[in-house]
Amino acid sequence: MFDGISFWDCIEKKLLEIFESRCEWYILLINGVARIIQNYNIKSIISFNVIGETEKAVLGINDNIIPSIMLVHAFDNYSAESARYDILSMYSLFNDKIAVWGDVQKEYLQKAHGIDNERIILSGSPRHDKFFRDKEMKNKQKKIILITPRPIIETAIHKKVELYKKYEIILKQIINHLQNFKEFEIVIKIHPGLDLHSLEIKKIIKKINSNIPIYQNISIQKLFERSWAHVNISPEGFDISTVLMESMILNVPSLNVILDEKIFDYEINKMNAILNCPNMSELAQNLDNLILDKKIRGSLKTNSQNFLKRYLCNMGNASKCLVDTLDF
Repeated sequence: MFDGISFWDCIEKKLLEIFESRCEWYILLINGVARIIQNYNIKSIISFNVIGETEKAVLGINDNIIPSIMLVHAFDNYSAESARYDILSMYSLFNDKIAVWGDVQKEYLQKAHGIDNERIILSGSPRHDKFFRDKEMKNKQKKIILITPRPIIETAIHKKVELYKKYEIILKQIINHLQNFKEFEIVIKIHPGLDLHSLEIKKIIKKINSNIPIYQNISIQKLFERSWAHVNISPEGFDISTVLMESMILNVPSLNVILDEKIFDYEINKMNAILNCPNMSELAQNLDNLILDKKIRGSLKTNSQNFLKRYLCNMGNASKCLVDTLDF
């Protein structure tokens, strides 16, 4: 019910169908998790989130008995201005230890959520250890301009028809302009998640130029190693994609095209570690600067490395540092 108006009639049939189709599976899941916890000598539980079906079953049955650690699994950037969006990171739903990537995330948790220092583990990002180990193995023949179009997701704050229309227009403008640089190959890397908008993005690209290679599950690290420049499309300014951080690790200058035209007061923006484009009338000029302007490219590379020192700890050694904190 909302404002005294019931919408139960609209969802009752579908909700019951979903319940009936999944009830048996969830009973098996809960029963299986209970047996694992009861029959194995588990010392620690590590999870990527606390709202997934399996994670909720494990953490719910555990009921804070076995120590648990939630890994920060995305490029979290929050400030007082955007704090209302951090429900997506589930900090307020978790009351055990949180392993963060560095001081920026730690300071935010302490200020915004009042989380004690004892609950925060400065691990760094284990998933990016390989990026640092292979950093010097890049292909010197950088012939790719990599585009990463982040899809409009179901949890998007401003999800509406106008945003989809604008997305298609901007994507066409970016590709058409980049096709003027004949010495570079345009490559598209779609977000690996299974969502409807990613399918639509593929269709749009095929209409523009069916010869542009589109990848979804290939390692983005391999693409960055061959990239001269990187263009990311962000539907919303508050949600900065992890690929921007990955481009910085591999020293590839990035342009972040922000469709809702809102730049938030994040460290990455304050330190000018990426080139932001919230004004679509300046898109062509920003693309030219990213690819051709040596001074701007040099500044982006310098600023991005300074940002990484602030944002990430234990670079290349995060996995070991996390394991060292576990209670065996």
